[in-house]
Amino acid sequence: MHVPELLFVTATLCACVHGQYMSGGYQGRTGNYQGSMQHLGARGGYQGGWDTGRRIRRTVVGDTRQIIKVTDAVYVATGGQSLGNAIMVIAPDGLIIVDTADSHESASLMLEDFRNITSAPVKAIIYTHHHMDHVGGATAFVENSTAPPDIWAYKGLPKALEEYFTYASAARFTRTMRQFGVFLNGSQNSVDFGKDGATFGFLYPNKFLNDEEMDVVIAGLKLRLVRIQGETTDHMGVYIPEWNMFMCGDTYYEAFPNIYTIRGAKVRDAKEWFRSLDYMIYLNLTYLVPSHLGPIIGQQVILDTLTPHRDGIQYIHDQALRYINKGLSPSEVARKVKLPSSLAKLPSLQEEYGMVEWSVKGVFQMYLGWFSGDPMDLFPLTVNEKAQHMADLAGGVTNLVTSARTALEQGNPQWALELASYAIAVNDTDETAKAVKVDSLNMLADKQINTNAMNYLRTSALETTGELDFSGMTVVTPEHINTFDVGHFFDMLPSAFMPEVCENETFTIVFNFTDTGRTISLQNRNSVLIVRKDKIPEIYTRKIDITEKRFKNFVMNRITQRKKTKVLFGSHGFRILQKCFEFGHM
Repeated sequence: MHVPELLFVTATLCACVHGQYMSGGYQGRTGNYQGSMQHLGARGGYQGGWDTGRRIRRTVVGDTRQIIKVTDAVYVATGGQSLGNAIMVIAPDGLIIVDTADSHESASLMLEDFRNITSAPVKAIIYTHHHMDHVGGATAFVENSTAPPDIWAYKGLPKALEEYFTYASAARFTRTMRQFGVFLNGSQNSVDFGKDGATFGFLYPNKFLNDEEMDVVIAGLKLRLVRIQGETTDHMGVYIPEWNMFMCGDTYYEAFPNIYTIRGAKVRDAKEWFRSLDYMIYLNLTYLVPSHLGPIIGQQVILDTLTPHRDGIQYIHDQALRYINKGLSPSEVARKVKLPSSLAKLPSLQEEYGMVEWSVKGVFQMYLGWFSGDPMDLFPLTVNEKAQHMADLAGGVTNLVTSARTALEQGNPQWALELASYAIAVNDTDETAKAVKVDSLNMLADKQINTNAMNYLRTSALETTGELDFSGMTVVTPEHINTFDVGHFFDMLPSAFMPEVCENETFTIVFNFTDTGRTISLQNRNSVLIVRKDKIPEIYTRKIDITEKRFKNFVMNRITQRKKTKVLFGSHGFRILQKCFEFGHM
């Protein structure tokens, strides 16, 4: 099955709401909702209409392009198959674009719509954080390459973006495809936007917030850039004091926040998240402009929106710690901690994107790591070992499968899933066990309101039947390679090194990049690949003179295996690269 170009780049970095739950039920992926609707306030219960403000709801992704007017100087572009919004601020000396959608093509449509409002030049781009749906379309807003806009970000953004692609990227790719339901027909989420021709339009920032906050003048407009950690540690908000307006990126969206992501991002710090919401609350804002909703307008509406959302996050954090300190395991803590009824019924805390149970386990992981505290978990059996013991106890795999089918018929799909999975671990050709597993996965999916869980379960069912196979899919794309610094790919090599193949291959290879003057070395020492960018070894096996472009071409050819490596790369150094590294799993 073909992976759309740049699908990994787009899908892996997005961390957004993938469905909206309204008082009138679930809203589909197409269409847009505007108009009055009751809003759940901080004290619980429905507040009386929209007398003090308004908000505009929308689906997260859709073909319909829309411009939402916030004020005469601020407009939000949505749709056009973009996961995230782009926000246009008309400043005295030109335009400021806050977040840039997820691809060059999507952002180009948004700029086209903005140009129906103003012809002022784009003077600056501001990234709220590194997720692709916020940075992927920057190139579309560069209309004059001789006078490009400044690009602002928190100082940690470049490192966060590159690290996301460097470590565990192949594993994260598969999990991302499942979570976002990329290959599910009619999936209730957004990642059918990753299509052929979607170009990675990220541009590196040249201006940075280096502290917790900073007052700046951009395009003649006074702004305050503020670090507001939430979904990422490099998250930055934009406050415009003159208008009492705050652009919060992903620090608020209308669903329970994704404190732990099943696709495999680092656990988000719940404590920092609710403290960031405190900052926004204390501003007593008139306008709140998120990157995945329409604007929220009116001081009371904003207060009633942010306060319970913030309290829900702290509740989960505090109560998880309470039970952790009682010595409970992650699963036990997750069963104990539930939102109180006053919070659980709020639309802004529905578990459609993040889940309370996952978040509780995330809190456990953040403070205590992987070990549950139970000595049974110090040296646990592997799944295959446990599966064989389970089959032996059941009197054979056939009995195990029969028990799984019985559990399913009795309405216990989780136990059925576990038993069927054990049976498959013992005999991966057992079609009856696979059928039970598929039925269990789909029954569990039917019960979910959380789109991430639903998509993961249904995608796993397709993998079980063999209708979907991620093993041969490309993880790294040409745009990825061309965008990032060449040193980034050397950072990827240690986790692709195969010591079982090359432990006796003693080498130190120096790469001299003739076009940039940089030198990077690789050394196999004690079956560990050592990458050095700061010091040239005095003794080495081989020195290779090459341009960065030709090296990137070699890497791309090896990763995608689109064609055989040319004779140019037939030297000892490149033979080592071909032999000792699992390029296809980077």
